[in-house]
Formats: sequence, structure tokens, C-alpha cells
Amino acid sequence: MATSNSYSAAVQQRREHWREIMRRWGDSGLSQAAFCRRNKLRGGQFSWWKRWLAGIAARGQGQSDAAPPAFVSLKVVQATVADENRLELLLKGERSLLFSAGIDPARLSAIVKALEAPPC
Repeated sequence: MATSNSYSAAVQQRREHWREIMRRWGDSGLSQAAFCRRNKLRGGQFSWWKRWLAGIAARGQGQSDAAPPAFVSLKVVQATVADENRLELLLKGERSLLFSAGIDPARLSAIVKALEAPPC
């Protein structure tokens, strides 16, 4: 069964590689798209690993059926006067929207649901 052990070791090594990438992204303060561009990573692959690793973390915490969070916490790295009244929302597929920071939460929720809904 050397092949199985080699495969398991390769899978574990790949997981650790992507965990390190996610850590570096979190430390960078960059948006996902900017981090991927800077590090020559494919956005779709990055998103897949981010969701997959989040699923492992949820299962490890006894939440085996937990869906990935719809929203994640954000940290402001650098804000300019022009940016302080805006909110950027990052969506699936590397899309993003800019809103006034004072947008009504119900309106924002309706917009996100409409954009994230499966096509008709």
C-alpha cells in the first residue's frame, strides 16, 4: 500500500500548502483578487481551497453539516477619505460591489440574495 500512503502524504502536503497561502492572504490585508494577481494564483482555485478548508474547519468543530458562512469578517487595512463612506462587498466568482456605507441592511441583503441565486 505504498501508493496509498504516498497519495495521502501528497494530499496532506497540498492541504498544508493551501493553509499557508490562506494564512499569508489573511496577513496581507489584500483583497482576494489582488492577492491572487500578486501571487499569480487562479482565483477559482483559490476560492475552491478557501471553501474546502473552511469546510474542514467546520467539521473539526463538530459542525459537519455547516455551510460556509455567507459573510466573512473584514478588516480595513487602509482607508482614504474618499473610501471611508463606502463598503465593498466581495461575491462569488471574484465579483465585487461598492455601496454607500449607510446602505439599508435589508436592501443589501435583497441585493446579495438576488445576485447569489441560481440562474432561472
